[in-house]
Amino acid sequence: MRLSDDVQGVLVSQVNENSPAEQAGFRQGNIITRIEDIEIKSVTDFNHALEKYKGKPKRFLVLDLNQGYRLILVK
Repeated sequence: MRLSDDVQGVLVSQVNENSPAEQAGFRQGNIITRIEDIEIKSVTDFNHALEKYKGKPKRFLVLDLNQGYRLILVK
């Protein structure tokens, strides 16, 4: 799957083995495009969303180049 030029988000550059991120379903190379109602276009957007929903379950919309878009729930 080729990444479209209009896709924006934050690239997951590394996921540690057996980490909470791996257990939630994140994989290296995923692109986080949305957290709840916040569109992620930059690291600033990403940090803002994490702060806004700190301590609450969060739904991440993730683009996986092998599987397409999928939701990951982080509690």
